[in-house]
This record gives sequence, C-alpha cells and structure tokens, in this order.
Amino acid sequence: METCVVKWIIIGIATLISLTGLYLSVYREIRNIQRGDKDIQSIIYDKDKGVFNFSFAIGLVLIVAGLYTIIYSEKNNIGCNPVGITTVKAEKEARILFKFDHNPQSGDLRLSQKSPVRKDRNIIKQPSGYFDENIDVPAKDANYFALLTPLVISSTLSESAIAAPIEICFKRNNKNLGDDLVLAKLIIGQDKFIKPDEDDPECIDLCDQKQTSNLISFSLFSGAYAQTNTVTGINYGWSVPNLQTLRERKQTGYSIIHLRGISLSPLLKEANLFYYSVEVNGTPIYFDGMLPKYLMKPFSYQDSLKLDFGLENLGFSGKNQGYEKINIRIIFFRDAKFIKSIPLSLDYVALRNSDMQETTSTEGSKFKWSVQFISNREKQLFVASVANAKQASASKKQIDSKQLVYKGNKVIAIIRPPYKRNLHFGICAGVVLPNNQVQFTFNTRDAQEFKNYLTSQNHTTWERQLRDN
Repeated sequence: METCVVKWIIIGIATLISLTGLYLSVYREIRNIQRGDKDIQSIIYDKDKGVFNFSFAIGLVLIVAGLYTIIYSEKNNIGCNPVGITTVKAEKEARILFKFDHNPQSGDLRLSQKSPVRKDRNIIKQPSGYFDENIDVPAKDANYFALLTPLVISSTLSESAIAAPIEICFKRNNKNLGDDLVLAKLIIGQDKFIKPDEDDPECIDLCDQKQTSNLISFSLFSGAYAQTNTVTGINYGWSVPNLQTLRERKQTGYSIIHLRGISLSPLLKEANLFYYSVEVNGTPIYFDGMLPKYLMKPFSYQDSLKLDFGLENLGFSGKNQGYEKINIRIIFFRDAKFIKSIPLSLDYVALRNSDMQETTSTEGSKFKWSVQFISNREKQLFVASVANAKQASASKKQIDSKQLVYKGNKVIAIIRPPYKRNLHFGICAGVVLPNNQVQFTFNTRDAQEFKNYLTSQNHTTWERQLRDN
C-alpha cells in the first residue's frame, strides 16, 4: 500500500503559507483601500512616504513559494512510499486459484505481482470458471501482494479511464503445500473482499485490510502520473491495451515505442525501482486502466533503462505539423525513497516507422528511442499534397470545417509530414470512431467506398499504399 503522510504534511504547511501570503497581499490591502487608508496606486509603492509596500511583496513571495512547494511535492511524490515491489524472497512456484462469486468475470485479467517481484502478465479464465495461475511463493511468514484489473482490448477515450484494481494480499503460513501445489483457492466478492473457497488448502492468511484501494481520489494535482491533463475530471484519458495483449491478439496497425538509456545521471545509481507515465498531446494514457504508480518495475543502473510500450492510433491527426507529442515521465525510487523524476518529450508520427533517435533530458540523462510500426498493409486516402506545414494546417482546418459524416462518423483531415525523400506534406482523410480513435487506414474495399463518398462531396481524392509498406 502507498503512504504519503510526509507529502501531505508538506502540502498542508505550504497551503497555510500560501493562505498567509494571500491575506497579506490581497485581503489586507483590500481592507486598507475600503477604509481609505490606501489607494490602488499605493499598494506596491507609497509615494507620500517614499517606501515600497513590503507587506504586499512578502505576501506575493509566500503565495508563489507555497504553490511551488505544493506542485513540486505532488509532482515528485515527496515522502511517498511507492506501491508494491519489495525484496521478499521467492521460495518456489505454486498455483493460486480464484473466481468471482458475482456477475462472473468473463474476460481475461492483468496480474501485476509486486511481492515477490515478477513481470506483469495476462492471465486467462479456465473452463472451470477459475483463474488458475502459477505465482512465486513467498517464504513462510512473508507477504504476497498483487493487483488485478480486467484486460483492455481496444483503446478508448473516456471520463472514466482509470480502473480500481483488486488487491490480492496474504501472508504465507507454516502449512506445507499438497501434491497439487495449490497455495490458495479464493473467492472475490462483489465488494472486492477476498475470502477462502470451501476447499482452500489453508496455506495462507489473508491480510486484514479491505482488498481494494481508493485509486481514483489520488490528489489535487496529477503531476507525476499525467503531467498536463487539461480536461475536467481526474479520471479522463485513454484506457489502452498493454503490449502483451496487442501481440497475443495479433493486432496490426499499432506502433511499439522502444526507449533505451544511453548515459544516465549518476544520481540514479542508488535507484532500484521505477515507474513511468505517458501522455499523448496532453491526454494521459492508462495501460489497462491502471494508474502508472501502481505499475512499479525493478531498475538496475548497470543494465540501464529498457522500456517498450504499444500505442494504437488513438486520436492522432497530425495537428502538430504532422506530429504527435508524446510526453514520458520516468520516476525513480530507492525502495520507498524518491530519487529522481525525468521528463522526456518525443515527436511521433502515427503509423510510421522511425529510425533510432537520441534525446537528452533536462538534467542530462541521454536516451535513444525508435518506433516500430506493426503494419496492417492497408491504404490511406490522400486528398492533397502541399509544400509546407502552414499550408497543411490550413488544408486540415478547411476540411474539418465542412463537418462531413461518413457512416455516422465525423470525417477529418490528417496531416502526414515529409517522409524520406518526399519533402511535401500530405493530407489524407479519416474518420473519428465512437471510441474517439481516429481511423485513416482502410482495406481495399472500404477505401474504395470511402473514396466514392468523398468524391461525391466534390472533393478530389486518390489512394496509395502506405509508404512504410
């Protein structure tokens, strides 16, 4: 479980400082003006006395200092213990079985095992109705901790993108495992409490606390998890599949972002954990609906950083001169001690391969990154080719303003920036799907139908194979 007592104490003190500054610089001066002791011009400088208003200046300083402290403490999780990964020793593998006793979970789940440490993975419901999974068994009297969430199959933009995972928490007792190696057989209730099944082997003692966390009300500011969520509602964002799901379902038409550390700051030498948050064009990304801080991963400075994640074609339309802005924040810890938060910004072109590029963070760490497009060999419909970004933006604005609707979906223009030896910007047509994804690649039949529709609207169009293919 995460504790942030120190952080909230700091934020509380900083809030009092800001309120004190507000009193000195605003409330007190307004009262002076109302009483006639001062006028507006003398708030900063009193001409009659020939002195500056130090009360007003000190008040402004306190407001700025308090707000900065609040934002910095939240952004960097000062005083917080990270969720999950500990150094509990794994004794061996065993089976854990569980099922839902209400409205049975029909889909597969994502298991994020934090103690003992193990790679996050998808788990499949068996014909028996149980989820039957091998786990690393903690030593006797040691704790096991994991999180469960339903798998996200397709990316969706919504006001409720964050899932509330179920926690599986127990302590291994002294009873030996049977020949079937079943460590526990559990039932998850509607209230997300976990209890032993009738034929549970009684090899564990469940934790006393309620088996679910209030993950939604995580703070006033969303700093470390989603840097610039500009939309009202802290649950707003894209809920997206994890990379394993995209691969297992043989999805196509998505990109894999590969990020590698080249030269990391010496400050990270003591770090042994990290998590990362992703934003695209200012909108948070939640893999399987999970807050990033609940997906803590091991880190070794000697092995540097290796990070891969997949992105479907979300709401990409190339509005930033043909590019999408991917912001990644990587937060490092030494157990419960915060070490460093590193922000990175990448210019990404949807559905296109990208050769290896280098980027440097503000504190000097160097990274290399590339994009691998998993092709679906479909077609794009191009409606214009222009010489520069300004003309491309004007063309997109013009097409979008026509408010065309194709099969119930809004038609928009997508800017495609120059590629290799082609120095022109392309404008292709796409549609906004009900889940807010933008589709601008089509199979041959659908491309022809879409082309016929656009032509009937007096728009000149033509089709071509994706250059990447």
